[in-house]
Amino acid sequence: MFDTIRADLKRKKEMYVVRQVDQTWFNRNLKIYLQQGSLAVIIFRFGQWAIRLKLPVIRHFFRLIYFILKLGAIVILGINLKPAATI
Repeated sequence: MFDTIRADLKRKKEMYVVRQVDQTWFNRNLKIYLQQGSLAVIIFRFGQWAIRLKLPVIRHFFRLIYFILKLGAIVILGINLKPAATI
C-alpha cells in the first residue's frame, strides 16, 4: 500500500512542481499532499489495501475506517473513487 502511495505522490510531484515559480518549500513538500486529488487517491489506495486483507476481523476494522474516510472525502472533497476502479 505505501509503495503505491509513494509512487503516486512522486509522480504527481514530478509533474506538478515543474515551473520555477512552484519550486518553493511549501509547494514541494506540503501543497501536493493537501490537494483534493491527492487525498482522494490516498483514501482510494487505503481502501484497496483494506479490502485485500486476509484476516476477517482486521479487514472489517480497516474497512470501517475506510468507509468513514470515504464518506468524508465524498462530503468534503466531492470525490468518490470506488475501490474496484483501476488507476
